[in-house]
Amino acid sequence: MKNIILLFIFLFSITANSLTIIVNKSNPINSISISSLRNIYLMSVNNWINREKIQIIDYKTSNDNRKNFCKIYLNGLSPYRESKYWIKAALGGQNSPPLIMDSEQEAIDYVARNSAAIAYINSKNTKIEKVKILKIE
Repeated sequence: MKNIILLFIFLFSITANSLTIIVNKSNPINSISISSLRNIYLMSVNNWINREKIQIIDYKTSNDNRKNFCKIYLNGLSPYRESKYWIKAALGGQNSPPLIMDSEQEAIDYVARNSAAIAYINSKNTKIEKVKILKIE
């Protein structure tokens, strides 16, 4: 049993480290807590500290990065349920759903051009010089 728990912790840490959170280089923050990231993606926080409205970038529900992000940072919420959450919030007038990108490169390019954007990409992606990587606290 102890070995199974250790294996689970090891696999979780590998998966958690497989995603990188990115923002525009002009964004004033350099790090973000997991709870703040969750609050942004679940619409509890809508503005950056400079009061600029956050523009959330996401991927299609079938995207592996999105599945990992939901599992790690949204307490296991499935991508499908996350989409339903956003639709319900948008219909209630609370906020707009995130922009859905087809690829990591499209997300990187969008974040590089938009000062209020936030996205996540696979940590193995090396074409990120145009954006800022946030440290996860």
